[in-house]
Amino acid sequence: MKRKPVYPIFLLLFIFVSLIGLAIWQQSAYLLYAASAIPFIIVPFLPDMSSIQKLKASAKNNDVQIYKLATIEGAPANHLIVQFQPGIVNWNRKMLYINLKNIPTVSKDLFAPDSASVPVLTFDLELNKRKPDLIGIRLQNIKERTSSFSFTTDEITRFVVRLDDLTEHAAPSLPISAPHTTGNRMQA
Repeated sequence: MKRKPVYPIFLLLFIFVSLIGLAIWQQSAYLLYAASAIPFIIVPFLPDMSSIQKLKASAKNNDVQIYKLATIEGAPANHLIVQFQPGIVNWNRKMLYINLKNIPTVSKDLFAPDSASVPVLTFDLELNKRKPDLIGIRLQNIKERTSSFSFTTDEITRFVVRLDDLTEHAAPSLPISAPHTTGNRMQA
């Protein structure tokens, strides 16, 4: 995700307000026409907020739960689980960002047996350049991969991410501990 510069927006807004003020002061239709063209120039500099979504676990409700799963109690965690209620994820967005700070580790999985889980692979992940504690999941890749499944994206209630895959993308400062296995990994 590329960060768009902010200073052109403020400069163009200043020019817009100045042209409106001059048009009123000079009573000039030409300055008013020039001011009306400025919003068309501002639009490309506005951030694209409609293409991303952020998930955050909260203690108030259980709509979203994010935790690391250890298969054996006391052992290091090897999976990151993102569990959510149906309808929480907007599948029309490009990216789904998850905050990686303060994720608890549990040894017992908290999912219902009838929940639909989808693995998140390495190429589905993307680190946010401005905020290294956010990791992005490319929803379009998940949609394409699940199109041949027996359930739809609206029924998906859980993402499963291997911590080994996550540590490849995450910043070294984040406290994500994953066991480093020596076995071969298969990748699509």
